[in-house]
Order: sequence, then structure tokens, then C-alpha cells
Amino acid sequence: MKFSLTNSSNSTTKSAKEIEAASAFVTSCYLDFDKTLPVEMHVFCDACPTTAAGCCVFFVQNEKVRFIGSKVKLSSSKHARTVPQWELIAMVMGARLGAAMTEMFSKDFPSLSSYYRTDSTICLHWLFSTKQLPVFIRNRTTEILRFTDLSSWSHVSSANNPADILSRGCSADEFLQSALWERGPSWLTDHSLWPRWSPKSLAEDDVVSATAVDSQVQGAQSHSGSLQDLINISRFQSYERVFRIIPYVLRFISNLKHASGRSRESRHCPSVLDLAIPVSTAAEISQAEVIILRAHQIQHFRQEREFLLKEQTRPTRQNVQPRPQLVRQLNLKLNPVDLLVAPGRLEHAMLEEDAREPILIARKSQFTTLLVRSIHERQPHAGVRDTVVALRKRFWFPSARSEIARVLKRCVNCRYQIGGAYKLPPSPP
Repeated sequence: MKFSLTNSSNSTTKSAKEIEAASAFVTSCYLDFDKTLPVEMHVFCDACPTTAAGCCVFFVQNEKVRFIGSKVKLSSSKHARTVPQWELIAMVMGARLGAAMTEMFSKDFPSLSSYYRTDSTICLHWLFSTKQLPVFIRNRTTEILRFTDLSSWSHVSSANNPADILSRGCSADEFLQSALWERGPSWLTDHSLWPRWSPKSLAEDDVVSATAVDSQVQGAQSHSGSLQDLINISRFQSYERVFRIIPYVLRFISNLKHASGRSRESRHCPSVLDLAIPVSTAAEISQAEVIILRAHQIQHFRQEREFLLKEQTRPTRQNVQPRPQLVRQLNLKLNPVDLLVAPGRLEHAMLEEDAREPILIARKSQFTTLLVRSIHERQPHAGVRDTVVALRKRFWFPSARSEIARVLKRCVNCRYQIGGAYKLPPSPP
């Protein structure tokens, strides 16, 4: 214990001396620049996953170089991010800081030009890429391009990157002796010595044109069952949430097809920020429900659907195929929106149309589980009988009672209220 306290005391004393020595660093904040001459702003970005991500800004005019400011963000162990992702975060910080500096000094220096540099070639290729990137990368590259021009970004080696000192850290002696932090790289004042970098020609599979996106979207809408590839229902835990998400997806696809016509020449996929999505309407939610029910039936009742569709378009009764067993037993037919319904014996009863022709769904599927759970919760956690009655007002599936009982056994609220089995009191001696 004494050893650990001694080490802690020595570390604290050393840190205090380092801070006291680093406070001797003084840089001139006075910009003795000619306002009539052009001024260059150079922003350097760097990151280290174990320490911090940051950026620093230098102003240059002729032979004069001034350190303007910096910004740093400490790394967090809560988020398991890769090195390029941290480099991208540093680039976002640099873009924000550069935009703030431009707004601050635009009146004093109207001819202010901006240059941004990073030592991560991966992030630069992300920035110049035209393919559809992951959400984390796409959101940050979009923000970077909102604040900066794509042509203003270039590569710099780590040895010439002042932000490398900011992200990795150094001792006070190294900091005081480093001219890189105070005046930046030696080549800042000479354009002929600037490092040259241009994005290499990307591979053919690295480019996603608007034509390819358009064809994929058309294929997804032409094939009704492909909605299962767009939305994985097993990821949802709520029936209502499924039909709140699908309208957003369908509207995004529609906007993407519309925007792809405008961006076909530039071969750029439209940005998510340009596709504003308001709140879903009741009509869109109803349309989404029809689409997901149709996809569910295609997945589980493909043979029955194909038979009924062919029967509708068959001009004569020649070469009639035998009716599938489920079609014969349930007297299945297609309603006006091409959904399989099972009229049964209530086809001519004086009931609502949904009750007379309930929609057929499959048992032991994630969609059915979410549906039963939703109806059960809307019936204030009623029992199996009441849940069956409520469900059959619109839907029908085989062995409904046993399937509903299976779902209700997993209801946490019901199990909590019902409790365990009755235990007999101890018998008298």
C-alpha cells in the first residue's frame, strides 16, 4: 500500500512539474497581417484512439505564420471505434473549427482561403468515395462536406502534422522545443513544397452510380417479397413500431428514385440530408401494413398465392391444376389488395368485412408473435379466449388458440400478476 501511494505521489508531482514547465510556452496572438493581401488558413487534424482527437489552425501570409487555436476531444472507452473512425471524428472537429474561424475573420480578411489536412488516407478516400458508406461514416462525411469544399482536403505525413502532438501527447520539454506546434511545418510559406496528394482512381466496384441504385430500387419494388431483404422483422419487438418504420423506408426509396434522375449525370447518390421525411400519415401506415402482410403471405403461402393469381388470369378452364389443400379447406381467395383471406362459414354473415373475410397469416412466425402480443396488450392483458376473439375480428391462422397460449406464457406482466402455483401450508404435526 505504501508503494502504491508513493508511486501516485511521484506521478502527481511529475505531472505538476510538467504543467508548470508547459505554461512557459507563449505564442503571439497578434495578427500583423495586411488586410488587402490574401490570407491562408491551414487546419491540421489527427487522432489517437487511446488518448484524444484534435485539430489546430494556422494563418499564413507571405512569410508570416501564426498559431490561431486548437480543439481536442479525449478518447472514451465506452465506444469501441477503429483508428480511421477516430481520424474521421478529428476531421469533423477540424471542419467545424475552420468554419468558425472563417466566420470570425471573414470581415477582417475577405480573401481568406482554407486548406485542410489529415494523415489518414482511409478517411480521405471515404471523403472522395461515391459508394454508399456505413451510417457512421456517411453522417460524418456529409457534415464535413457541408462545412468545407472537397478540393480543400489533402494528405500530410504524421511527421509534419502539428495535430499529432495534440493527439498523442508529449513531455513539456519536447513541447517547448518543438517548432512544429508554434509555426507549423516549414513548407507552409512555400507552395512549391506543399505535399501533393490526389485520390487514386477508385475501382469500378467502389463507385455506386445512380443508375445502379435506381435499378436496385425498381427490382425491390417489382418483386413483392424482396421487402424482407430491406426490413428484418425479427429485429423488432413491437408490432406498431414495424408499421411506423416501414413508411419511412418506402418514402426514402421513392425519394431516392426521384433524386437519382437528377444525380444520374454526376454519379452521386443523393444525401440523406436532402431527403426530408416528415411524420408518416395514416394512409402511408395503411399502405405499409398491406405491403408487409403481402410479403408475409408470399413467404409462407407462395404456392396458394400463385395458384389463385393464375386462376384469376386464366381465360378458360383448360389445363386446370389441382387446388392446393389449404385453398380447398379454407376456401381461400384474394381480396382487392391481393391479400389472402379465409371467408369460411361467415362469408355472408352480417358482420364487418374484416370479420367476414379475415386475413390469413402463418403461425409460429415473428410477425404473428408481434401481432398476438400487440392485441393482447390492447385487451388489457386479457386471457387466451378474449385474445382469440379480438384477433379473429380481422386475422385468422390455424391452431390460433395454442399459438396464442404459447405467446401469452412469455408475457412478463401476466406472469407477474398470476404468480406461481399455490403452495399448501405445512401440515400439522
